[in-house]
Amino acid sequence: MNPAITVALIAASQQKDGKEAVLAKLRGAHAFSTSTAIPLELDEDGSKHLEDAIGAGVVRRTPSGRLYLDKAAQPSTEGWGFVLLLIILITLSVVAAGFALTFIL
Repeated sequence: MNPAITVALIAASQQKDGKEAVLAKLRGAHAFSTSTAIPLELDEDGSKHLEDAIGAGVVRRTPSGRLYLDKAAQPSTEGWGFVLLLIILITLSVVAAGFALTFIL
């Protein structure tokens, strides 16, 4: 593999990990609104990831400088429970049909 591509992939992976670390700190503190916003002390690299997240609209800054996650900008996971249940039921149906055919034949 081309070394330049390898370096680019590693850098992209580290950037994603850094952004996720910043978002995880805010999630862990339940900072989802202006009333629950928190101050964050970050190193230079973390500050860059934070500014990227603010630029993307995922993180918001209050007038006092505290930070919180914008839930509207987060991907929604609501409604997946029904889909998951449907997938499980279909899988169980296929398995049961397979057992039934095995014993019939």
